[in-house]
Amino acid sequence: MLAYTAAPPLPLASHIENSPVISLGSFSKIMAPGLRLGWIHAGAKLMTRLCGCGLVDSGGGLNPFTSGVMRSVIELGLLEKQLTNLKAVYSKRKVALTNALRELLPNSVRFVEPDGGFFIWLEFAGTIDTVQLLAAARQHNTGFLPGIKFSGQNGLKNYARLSFAYYDVPELEEGAGRLAKVIRKSKA
Repeated sequence: MLAYTAAPPLPLASHIENSPVISLGSFSKIMAPGLRLGWIHAGAKLMTRLCGCGLVDSGGGLNPFTSGVMRSVIELGLLEKQLTNLKAVYSKRKVALTNALRELLPNSVRFVEPDGGFFIWLEFAGTIDTVQLLAAARQHNTGFLPGIKFSGQNGLKNYARLSFAYYDVPELEEGAGRLAKVIRKSKA
């Protein structure tokens, strides 16, 4: 839903009729961060099973008020307007951050400019531990999430995830500069 340039690849949900796929989505990423409401895509047989588990019938696990608000947002076309706005804002932020990273980071740090989403993944030389790098970055009032937090097998130690969703362009450019200083000092 947050593709900025080309058409995104087909979602996993496009395989729900042929494969045992469950795809989950969240309105917290596209409407409001505190909005704890999402959706499920699954094949008909699996959806029947999920809907028959009792939780849906009891109403105790769902939020009828939030669900009603989001239903109105969708029916009134407000979700599409929100997505259009997010794409415009995030695209500018993404371009600013990737330009700053290209200009400021050493060539040994690699990344691919994303076509959508909120994040840029940095890849450092295999000897760099981004958990240690994060400690140094925090001393310079900047941060990222180390790749190991996204690995179920203790991998991705030399990766870092940067978000461009929250900060405005000047703050992103300043943060890239601070991060570049930390990286140069660490010889990454």
